[in-house]
Amino acid sequence: MIQVLLGHKKLETTAVYTHIAAKTLDGIDSPLDLLKLRPPPA
Repeated sequence: MIQVLLGHKKLETTAVYTHIAAKTLDGIDSPLDLLKLRPPPA
């Protein structure tokens, strides 16, 4: 599915891009992690 979406003819090309993307995404902090969760009001 990803190969088709990216328009790659070779699976190897898609594998390289997804490998690089996974490393990059691992280094990004989610803005949701910055939120302090509060308990619901009583």
